[in-house]
Amino acid sequence: MGLKIEHMDETSLKGTLDGMLPVTGAIEGDKVKIAIAGFLHELSCDFISGAAALRHAVYSAIAQYRNAQRFPAA
Repeated sequence: MGLKIEHMDETSLKGTLDGMLPVTGAIEGDKVKIAIAGFLHELSCDFISGAAALRHAVYSAIAQYRNAQRFPAA
């Protein structure tokens, strides 16, 4: 399974991960915030902007989410 992006423009993103987990994203100031089923990931976007920043941030968030699922905090 993977990421299905249902909507993406220059400031926001909406989709699903693995066919069931909601994924949302938004650019807020100089940060991109991505939420995956309650898991929040923030990434600074100093050098890229718009849809490219969202795309970069969502794949970074997926990697962090998968890592957190494999190795939960004690």
